[in-house]
Amino acid sequence: MKVITKMVKDHGLLILCIGAFFLLLIILPHLPKMLSLEARWIGVAAVPLLVVLIAGGYIKKFKGFGVELEARLKDPVRKLDLIAAHAAKQLPEKEKESPEYLDNLSEGQRYVVERLSFVLKKRDYYRKDDVKRYLDKLPRLKYLEVKKGHNGKFDCLVPVDILMNEDGSPNDEEIQKFLRALESGELRQDTLEKAIQESVRDNESLIKVLPKVRDSAHGVLAVVDTRSRCTGLVDVEGVEQTILENVLAANEGA
Repeated sequence: MKVITKMVKDHGLLILCIGAFFLLLIILPHLPKMLSLEARWIGVAAVPLLVVLIAGGYIKKFKGFGVELEARLKDPVRKLDLIAAHAAKQLPEKEKESPEYLDNLSEGQRYVVERLSFVLKKRDYYRKDDVKRYLDKLPRLKYLEVKKGHNGKFDCLVPVDILMNEDGSPNDEEIQKFLRALESGELRQDTLEKAIQESVRDNESLIKVLPKVRDSAHGVLAVVDTRSRCTGLVDVEGVEQTILENVLAANEGA
């Protein structure tokens, strides 16, 4: 009984708002004009819970369903020690090698590859027909990672779509332009406009990462390790969700 009393005393407002959240979810679908519950009404139901998290100083900002709130941080979030790696979406990598290497990969190995690495200013190495085979054989390929020199430092992630036709087949002309730009060391401006060029360290606090990813050109940032090598991606939704889940988990264990 003492434990329950202490919990109600310490987190009464949070418990009340969680109750209000579920109550609104039950009520809203039955209102005459809301027979179909859309995402925005779930957002309305979530407002009481978000308000108490903000008012309690648990999170600095939460943006979703059109709702954006701000407040100061308190120790509970800092003590979670959340870093960019916790919210990073992994991008399994293969470096462009010989066609024989590609042929020796199993179907399962080809299916998991999501980024293909290229090195700037590497001359007489990349051939158009070889790149086309990679594009054909890697069904989940999403990005072409451009690296600086042989140390593998991150330069940018280019969406693979820039080398494809509308029907999903490789575009010979675009592939050739891309390879010439790689050799010269200067990617075309229209390519860079679509590329993810900004990055954060994998050990950087998510509280610091959140405003950076919100202000980024595409709402996505590359995550790099201490050697400046790309390890994955973070986006706004993933960072916010990771912070919120861990704050709630920490609050339950308080």
